[in-house]
Amino acid sequence: MEASPFVFFRTAERAKDGNGGNMDDISDRTKRKEQGARKEWVEWAKALFVAGVIVYLASRWLVMPTVVSGSSMEPNLRNGERIILNRIVYAFHPPQRGDIIVFRLKNGKELIKRIIALPGENVMVLGDSVYINGRVLDEPYLRPLTDEAKRRGTTYNLINFKVTGNGIVSVNVPERALFVMGDNRSESKDSRSPDIGFVSLDDVVGRADVVFWPLTDIRFISNDREAQ
Repeated sequence: MEASPFVFFRTAERAKDGNGGNMDDISDRTKRKEQGARKEWVEWAKALFVAGVIVYLASRWLVMPTVVSGSSMEPNLRNGERIILNRIVYAFHPPQRGDIIVFRLKNGKELIKRIIALPGENVMVLGDSVYINGRVLDEPYLRPLTDEAKRRGTTYNLINFKVTGNGIVSVNVPERALFVMGDNRSESKDSRSPDIGFVSLDDVVGRADVVFWPLTDIRFISNDREAQ
């Protein structure tokens, strides 16, 4: 039995219409995927931009990375360690004794030391004894070193303050100023030196809070307070 030419024609038309519809569907799906991919890239770009702004503002106003340079804070902070400074903490309360701070000298150089005496206090350094208002300061962060020096019949610290022609005398810390020293007492140039002297509160950059490099030594920095 022979097929009608009309039947072949209708079948071909249906096949043609079906293939065309499939092609249109594939094209639409491809366009939607491309649009979705572009939208996703735009969202990622926005997120990265916002993150960059946050990092910039944080580094400008909140926290700042810096590098310990020199041995003046050994053994508690070592040369080359990377630390995070808290730049906003003193907006909420004044500096406290025992805080490790970074401050800026008049020539722009930055130093890292520990706060020993606060504004208005009377301070004197005699060997391993630091006197604040006539009372010996307890410094737990140095105790192993001072105890070892004592067993050897010497002192850990060899730089006294304040040395005058009449001997060692105590001095008052000016208002809005701090008396600071490095933990490596005999190798630290700090407030005992006339080249540095008292540190103005206006020159404090921030408080050292975290060591983040090297990775094997990540730790929070202990800002030991005076024992009660």
